Amino acid sequence: MSIRIQSYAKPTVRDKQHFRQQYKFPADRIAFRKEAYQDDMRVLKLWKKGELTTEALCVEIAWNNYLNEYFENGAIPMDMMEKFLRDTGWLPKLKK
Repeated sequence: MSIRIQSYAKPTVRDKQHFRQQYKFPADRIAFRKEAYQDDMRVLKLWKKGELTTEALCVEIAWNNYLNEYFENGAIPMDMMEKFLRDTGWLPKLKK
């Protein structure tokens, strides 16, 4: 009689982030990693100074937070990024 041992791969940070983005966060919110805070702040400041386009910001934030393979084109969707920027004060709120 033989015993079959099944091995399971430990989830990677990227796997965990994809799970968080898909199941733990509302569809219009970004699953930021607290460990990426400094890198995210660096690119947000570059964007605010005009040294980075919004499209490049979307790519950088996706990369920093292991979401570049989750989202199409390797970037945070523009509407999701704009919501984040407005909600956090990087862009002014839209008037109703």
